[in-house]
Amino acid sequence: MSDTTGSADANPARALPTGVTGATIPDRRPIDLAVVVKLIARYDLGDLQEGPRPIGGTANLNVSIVTARGHFVLRRRHARYSAPACVAFDHALMERLAIHKLPTPLALHSLDSLRWTELGGDIYEVYDYRDGGPHDRTSLAQIRAAGDALGRYHAATEGWTPPPGKDWPRYDDPAQLIPSLADMDGDLRAAMSPEDHAYLMAQTDRIARELPDSVYDSVPRQVIHGDYHPANVSFVGDQIGGIYDLDWATVQPQLRDIADGLIFFAGVRDGDVDSSDIRLLTRTWLPSTERSDAFLEAYARRRPVGDERALLPLFMRARWLYCRTIGRSKVPEDERIAYFTFGLLEPLRALDELERSGYFSKNRNRA
Repeated sequence: MSDTTGSADANPARALPTGVTGATIPDRRPIDLAVVVKLIARYDLGDLQEGPRPIGGTANLNVSIVTARGHFVLRRRHARYSAPACVAFDHALMERLAIHKLPTPLALHSLDSLRWTELGGDIYEVYDYRDGGPHDRTSLAQIRAAGDALGRYHAATEGWTPPPGKDWPRYDDPAQLIPSLADMDGDLRAAMSPEDHAYLMAQTDRIARELPDSVYDSVPRQVIHGDYHPANVSFVGDQIGGIYDLDWATVQPQLRDIADGLIFFAGVRDGDVDSSDIRLLTRTWLPSTERSDAFLEAYARRRPVGDERALLPLFMRARWLYCRTIGRSKVPEDERIAYFTFGLLEPLRALDELERSGYFSKNRNRA
């Protein structure tokens, strides 16, 4: 599935572990028939009847196959997520979520009793195929379902101590964002009005000032999803049928996932979130109180949010700016400034209005 998470240009003091920093460079190598045949044998899936057929994934490659035993998905993990500690963490999380009956994938056991296998230097996993369709961005029922599913996810990981080895630093860190913007400053000044440029710089200053590490680390933390948006879920009717892509799941504030939900599910945009093109995955949006209420109220029935709710606008600002900062690497170099600035500030100014209205106040009788 898609990846809108990562670090901005490397900052040695806050960099993610080797192989994790920065936007993911997709691995476009196909999973060829010879590999599929070997994997089928290792999992005793029976004779191949259909496939392999690519079915999505940006960082990790997924293909669909049909064998004598059923319909399956073969997944090749991207090298950056294939360190043994990351693999062990993700599979422990899958098992935890399965115990709590979350609609997340659970890799099948191979004949050697592991939920993954190494072949030709790559790590592969096999999953039962799940039916499901895309998110209908006009459906309040589906927005509620997304909030409910995230609340169930957080309830399942609350109090859980995961395996060591995936202890990644702060997401959307202003200590990395500010230098990234500084590197673009000349181009930004040429592309933006003085007022817009000053407003953008004020946003990053505010995040650094009002959401320092001491505050970021003080709010409730647990294993989050880390990349919760419509391209990483599927729906069956108005219910979540699957939650995918746990690559960015690690211990972070739960507000980070809620910010994703408010941006990507509750935000109003002029088209679908589409992982096939970074411009469509990170298309501009505007907040909606009706849609945000639907998401937050459904979430809160599973996992109440306390006074930390007042910090949501800061998490949303940081997340949105990071999405565009990271996304630059996925468009042609001569289009990067236009991509970064198009529709960048409208969501932030709309958040200003919501904050002035008291929507995110800790005293508001909502989530």
